[in-house]
Amino acid sequence: MKDLLRDELESQILQDSIKGDTTVLAEILNQLPDKYIYNCLGDAEQAKFPDLFRFSCNNCGGGFSRDEMVFGDDVDLCKDCSL
Repeated sequence: MKDLLRDELESQILQDSIKGDTTVLAEILNQLPDKYIYNCLGDAEQAKFPDLFRFSCNNCGGGFSRDEMVFGDDVDLCKDCSL
């Protein structure tokens, strides 16, 4: 049932956007945290916002941009700590 509801909403959003109405989509996006929206963007789009979110190094605890980090399966480290 949940999937049917989501499919119906997606269909409505697509139909509305074809008509130029993005009201429902805007309402949904306004309820989402910015970090979630950022993570849904592709790499090229995320690169437009390099300082929007800082990531914590699991070793030194500093805040770093995505480019300054090395992400692992168990631990995320800044480039200096990953050496």
